[in-house]
Amino acid sequence: MSDKNNNKKVDIKEILQDKQKRAILILTLYFVFFVFLTIFIRAGRDTNKPTTNDDLSSIINNTEAPEKIHLSSFEYEYKIMKDSALYTYVGKYYNGKEEFQFNNNTYFKENDKYYKKLSEEKTWEEVSNPYIYSEYLSFDKINEILSKSEYISTTSYKDKSTSISYKMYLNEVLTENVMTITSKENVVQKIEINLDKDSIVLEFKKQNAVEDFKKE
Repeated sequence: MSDKNNNKKVDIKEILQDKQKRAILILTLYFVFFVFLTIFIRAGRDTNKPTTNDDLSSIINNTEAPEKIHLSSFEYEYKIMKDSALYTYVGKYYNGKEEFQFNNNTYFKENDKYYKKLSEEKTWEEVSNPYIYSEYLSFDKINEILSKSEYISTTSYKDKSTSISYKMYLNEVLTENVMTITSKENVVQKIEINLDKDSIVLEFKKQNAVEDFKKE
């Protein structure tokens, strides 16, 4: 055993004393170092990779179609600023039906038809759509925009909520308009849309917890 150990020591000394062998050893060690450094940097980039549209599902919802935003029921407050005028809608949604307050009036939506409650007569009359920017109040429309929008940034908060911002894809063009999705525990909390000088803020509560209701 001692002879083998002595031979190994002699070999190492010979390498260190031989300029050519020593240079090869140093180059080999540098090569190994840079390989490990490259692997470490790439692993770090993968860990801190910014969220993309493809990753959106794991952050904002836990539905059967994870790449889509979807809520079956919720309470809401929509604040829409258009031409410096503020429009506020407060209501509840259940599987396509809505009942909401706007301008001190009660409205009911069902099957794409809108009804306004006549308080004195306790009856309803069909009216035109009272929503401003109603096309942006649909999850289908929002999902369509998100599918082609461009990721900007992700912000995390102390309450464990997360906001993800995107450049909006509108009218077949990627615009400077921004949509921000805020979620907490995989459930969407707020959607903010900036359209030039106008803005839309959609806030949700009691997600998937509102019971069925009817026009009364």
